[in-house]
Amino acid sequence: LLHNQISLIMAPTLGYWDIRGLAEAPRLLMEYAGVEYSEKRYNKDVEGTDFTDRKEWLDDKFSLGLDFPNLPYLIDGDFKLTESNAILRYLGRQNGFGGSSAEEEAILNMLTDAIFDIRNGVVRIVYNSGASEQDVANVKDAQKARFAKMEAFIKGKFLMGDSIKYPDFHLLEMIDQHLRWDEAILADCPKLRKYHADFYSSERIKAYVESGKRPRHSNYPLATIKY
Repeated sequence: LLHNQISLIMAPTLGYWDIRGLAEAPRLLMEYAGVEYSEKRYNKDVEGTDFTDRKEWLDDKFSLGLDFPNLPYLIDGDFKLTESNAILRYLGRQNGFGGSSAEEEAILNMLTDAIFDIRNGVVRIVYNSGASEQDVANVKDAQKARFAKMEAFIKGKFLMGDSIKYPDFHLLEMIDQHLRWDEAILADCPKLRKYHADFYSSERIKAYVESGKRPRHSNYPLATIKY
């Protein structure tokens, strides 16, 4: 019991809304690596929750000692960090998922930004209550083109070959979301679909998904397109 208490005290804390959103890639990374971590989930997803109420986060926002207060945040001992890509890079390097050279790290940075373009592409439509059917179709076509580039790039079991790197976790989450939205978006990406299936059937990730720890919603529940 004492060992478990000490482990929890030393464990990093990830703070975010009670959705997958921008925090799911760091969660997947820590689950895959077997990192013990705790979470502070704001607007916990319970029946009757008013998801427009930001009071819980605003009460904490300026009292945590964050240089740039925002969600998600990571508190790892005395080290505090915000911005989702910065958190993902930090956790990646801490757990051996970073680049082994300046050149490889530059490629990982490029992939991180390209994957965020995929996220931004879908976020623009899921929160757009005025989107027409044609708008949705246009976004799906744009996402198909973005995934096609990843399909052409992937070098093996993971993006960079045999070893998983920190951008993989965000791409795998994006593939998962898009397959649940419309499988046709990845119809022409057999390598990416296998990559996704293999990852989500791996022991630790399968256990995480089946544990009930994973947030139910990919996006804020007020999103107009749900998956």
